Amino acid sequence: MPKYKVGDHVLVRLSGGRIVEATIKAIVDMTDGTRLQVSFGGETALIYLWQVGKSVLGTRTLTATYAGDANFSGSSGTKNQQVIFKFAGFYSPLSAAGDSSYSGSYNIGKSVTAKWNLQDDSGTYLGYLNANSVLAVGPVPSVNGVCPVPSQVPKVLNSTRYPCPVATLYSPTTGAKGNTTFRIASSNNQFILNWDTTPFTAGGYVLEVDQDSGQAESTALQLH
Repeated sequence: MPKYKVGDHVLVRLSGGRIVEATIKAIVDMTDGTRLQVSFGGETALIYLWQVGKSVLGTRTLTATYAGDANFSGSSGTKNQQVIFKFAGFYSPLSAAGDSSYSGSYNIGKSVTAKWNLQDDSGTYLGYLNANSVLAVGPVPSVNGVCPVPSQVPKVLNSTRYPCPVATLYSPTTGAKGNTTFRIASSNNQFILNWDTTPFTAGGYVLEVDQDSGQAESTALQLH
């Protein structure tokens, strides 16, 4: 975020698109950004500069309001902002997460290992398991006779009515299910899930990792 000081001149876009030159009169640092008090043409306004790296994870609504004056009507506007983690993975033996990710075929009764990292905006690795919820979606109907990829299967995240079976492999409230294990490797800060496939039936599945930031990462695979 740029550094400002009192007396600096900045350009401000007003409602309707008009751009004016304003002078900074006061600066207030907040927990998730900076508030500037500026003046132009005898008027005063507040500008909020949100610093994503300090914002709370998830989706928030930013609102800008101008009270109006003798020349211009008051107005306001909103914009949704989502603060997310930087996700890296899945690592071998799975394929990298994505809409077209397919990680191959596995025998039922064997463990499927999923590994990934999460970082914040400064590059710091996150080291708490409860940032994640891990789901096995399936068996899902095949598409043209083959296992569908994630883009062909609705995400569970934020769904209220879901068309496919969903098994929770790990949740922050209940932990890992059955013989599935979930841990963090201290050597490389990787989250490591060992999915015990023993109780599952044959078919196509999507492994979905939902983060408390409101993002979801997934890959498809086949159990046989």
